Amino acid sequence: MALSVYVGELTAPAAPVTTAVFAANLLVNGDFSQVDPTNPETVAPPGWTNVGDVVTENEGVIANSFRGTPAYQRPGQPDTVNFYDFGGNGRGYSTINTGVAQTFATVPGRQYRLTFALSSEFACTDANQTVNTTRVTAGSLSVDVPVPYMPGVVCMQGPAETAAFKKPWVVKTYTFSATGASTTLTFMTTVADDYGSNDPLITGVEVNEISPLLTVNKQLAGSGRLHATDQFVVQIKDANNAVVNDTRNSTTKGTGLTVLDGSGTTGATRLVSGAAYTLAEVMAAGSASLLGSYSPVVACTNANAAGTNVAGINRLGSSVVLAAEDAFVGGLDHVDDALARLGRQIGLHLRADCAAASRVDGLGLEHTDLAGDDGRRGFGFRCAARGVARWEGHLDGGRVGRTDSSTTGREDLDQELL
Repeated sequence: MALSVYVGELTAPAAPVTTAVFAANLLVNGDFSQVDPTNPETVAPPGWTNVGDVVTENEGVIANSFRGTPAYQRPGQPDTVNFYDFGGNGRGYSTINTGVAQTFATVPGRQYRLTFALSSEFACTDANQTVNTTRVTAGSLSVDVPVPYMPGVVCMQGPAETAAFKKPWVVKTYTFSATGASTTLTFMTTVADDYGSNDPLITGVEVNEISPLLTVNKQLAGSGRLHATDQFVVQIKDANNAVVNDTRNSTTKGTGLTVLDGSGTTGATRLVSGAAYTLAEVMAAGSASLLGSYSPVVACTNANAAGTNVAGINRLGSSVVLAAEDAFVGGLDHVDDALARLGRQIGLHLRADCAAASRVDGLGLEHTDLAGDDGRRGFGFRCAARGVARWEGHLDGGRVGRTDSSTTGREDLDQELL
């Protein structure tokens, strides 16, 4: 999922083609396909650690083929071949506070999705028909999950259910926020039957980051760069005005209208859901032009059609607040075909009386882009003859300076571009 931003002329470029970007599973061996060959049913599976006295309880990994357990069919992934049994392979009883855990790297405040497939032994239940329950914890998440099936047979009062270990998998999905630089996912039995055989089974455990993605790409339209040395740097800033995107490829490369592939992009940047960010851009070091010499156009798309509406994100400095599953691609386009046109676009009005007593409209004068030592941006004009008597001007939405006379034939109108 992505966001594209374009800064350019008066016409926004075509929206980019975006593809959903799905985060990888942050867990190791979430499907329990890797086992300790010495005794997979009692030794903690690789990537996981045991919680409580699971060796005594004989908890561990069991192959589907051992009891004819159906595979959990995961979209786009191989079917599972093993599962984890919390009660010891149908041993008949279990104790509480046992299970498995795994720690993985996270970013505080970001959101994650936990998905796993749950079933139960479904052989028989105890006389009290106790519903075995597993507590699942990770970051801000703590939830008690009961087994999805209850057998109708009481243990030692009749034959076990014929569908024992063969019930379909039920997919469970939860979201949580990370509270630290690492998060521990724990599955722990909190309610266990007494001499029953309906312990929880899990497989296909996944944790994926679902915090929003924002990508800002630079494009150029119109006549492209005003100067051959002009390059641009795209940025995503947080509420503290700090740049949060990867800066390795954020500076454009190319000439004219061209932005070389792999340049002028923030890349897919993970953000904190609900936090405010802004889209920004600066001229790269060595550029001859000022950023104010270009007129920005911002266009955005969201690969999550049901997510945040992008209509309000239409200018640099726009506040961007994304939801967890948003995938924004934003584009910055800059375009300008002539400096005189820029004067029209920003509402610059000049009137000058020259020594030759000829009145000249500002757009007909020779324009020069200036940058003073004080950081202000200006536009100058030159009369046909020396000795300008006076000039006056105003800038829509800006501030102008005034000079009454000159013997150099040049006057500067200083302005600050917002």
